[in-house]
Amino acid sequence: MTPAIVIREGARVTVGDVTIAGNQSVSEERLRAVLTLTRDEPYYGPAVARNRDALTAFYLDEGYASAVVTPAVTTAAVAAEAARADLTFKIAEGPQTIVEHIFITGNLRTRVNVIRRELQIEEGKPLGLTALTESRRRLSALGLFRRIEISAIAHGDPRIRDVIVAVEEAPQTTIGYGGGLQVDRVLREEEGGGGPRERYEFAPRGFFEIGRRNLGGGNRSVSLYSRLGLRPNAAGGSDNPFDFPEYRVVGTYRQPRALRSYGDLTATAAVEQGVRTGFNFTRKGFNAEIGHRLSPSVHGSVRYTLGTTRLFDNQLVEVDDPLAVLTIDRVFPQVRLSTVATTVSRDTRDDPLEPQKGAFLSADGALAARAIGSEVGFAKTFLQGFVYRNLGRPNLVLAGGARLGLARAFLRFVDTVDENGNPQTVSVRDLPASERFFAGGDTTIRGYSLDSVGAPSTITPAGFPKGGDAEVVFNAELRMPIRGPVGGVVFVDGGNVFARASDLDLLQLRGSVGLGARYRSPIGPIRIDIGFKLDRRLIGASLEPRYAVHLSIGQAF
Repeated sequence: MTPAIVIREGARVTVGDVTIAGNQSVSEERLRAVLTLTRDEPYYGPAVARNRDALTAFYLDEGYASAVVTPAVTTAAVAAEAARADLTFKIAEGPQTIVEHIFITGNLRTRVNVIRRELQIEEGKPLGLTALTESRRRLSALGLFRRIEISAIAHGDPRIRDVIVAVEEAPQTTIGYGGGLQVDRVLREEEGGGGPRERYEFAPRGFFEIGRRNLGGGNRSVSLYSRLGLRPNAAGGSDNPFDFPEYRVVGTYRQPRALRSYGDLTATAAVEQGVRTGFNFTRKGFNAEIGHRLSPSVHGSVRYTLGTTRLFDNQLVEVDDPLAVLTIDRVFPQVRLSTVATTVSRDTRDDPLEPQKGAFLSADGALAARAIGSEVGFAKTFLQGFVYRNLGRPNLVLAGGARLGLARAFLRFVDTVDENGNPQTVSVRDLPASERFFAGGDTTIRGYSLDSVGAPSTITPAGFPKGGDAEVVFNAELRMPIRGPVGGVVFVDGGNVFARASDLDLLQLRGSVGLGARYRSPIGPIRIDIGFKLDRRLIGASLEPRYAVHLSIGQAF
């Protein structure tokens, strides 16, 4: 048997006149703005249903809880092969519900005005469905309540409702703690002075945090976060693999709707000690930031930072050639920075942890100047963008990203002494080590150890990276499902760090290719990547390893 599909097309039906009937309280002009049907377009049943649902939703948002919209179709033959369908949306409005009173109950510590400013319903205004839904969402986003219930109560007249907002407050004090293991591939000085070599370092880590929210019933909160890791000392000299404590202690104060409800205020004070490639550092500082959501996807912020950073065990200055060392590292082993900055970001990702579609774009600009208390001055810009596209199957995603950092230090003359104790004046026009750009590692250019990528002018004769005033990084990867929670990726990374912004050259990028595996866990994707260098260079007196393996939690970008 040979099956055959026989098609009888019949007459082609197009949309004719679209009319609205039965509306008494709402003008036809407002209703027509909701409709998307146009004359002479093909008649399509689902399109008619979408317009009916749009009209129904409009009435629900205007407080007409019992409104019914019914489409009526009248078909007339135009020719033997064409017909026209005239549409009439018949509306039974019913009564409009107005909010008479709003009662709030259950708030033992939270101020009434904190809850009221999140409500999208108002006394004397229609009881709209979208307003109710958005009110629940905004109250839940405060993080102050474990239960929220909004109900409308009638008292005789069907056109008037009282709204009761019942909440159950969450505990004020929260405590969190945990531990883990940090794995890094880094450059370290070989014993005996053989130059730096790439190696893996393992560091046990733990954290503890305690927070107190809803201070004074005004949705203000304070928290203290501490983290401690034990890892090898970059300077060497000890057989103990865990002799260097790497720590961070941060106190945070948050006040939503500060500055007359315009923006969210966040103030932090922090002290930390850490390890970077070629030096160790301690940092103390204060940061104040005002953030404001300009739209559902666009966020802006302005911040001020005051802090000091001290370098020690600095292998970037322990070379025989003084010209190979940045002057600022010798003159300012401890530097004070006072910085103002602004950030604008746009986030349309459907999931920040594992996006299937959308994009994330951000621009950050910072200015440090002696006029506001900084010992050195500079201007700095960092731009980044990431795009995600689903290719038709769940978890089959093509992701790409680009990052560009540019900075320029301001010239300053500093009075100091030379090696013989004689006074001298030196010019400084370099960024402090804490502000220079670095690249390489599991989140920038895989296949290289942490911070190890750079143009020759950003590498010391011994092979340690000094960082630079310009950075460019490109990433592309294909994420694909394999089986169940297990997935795989193939990727291409490229980029470089340049001593000056004027040195930036896209023909001098260093790159890597590789593959990896992902496991979707409750705490986020656990990943392992192996990257292969496309060009290998000498680090000190040794050739770079051919590949690097990275183990981490979360996507690379």
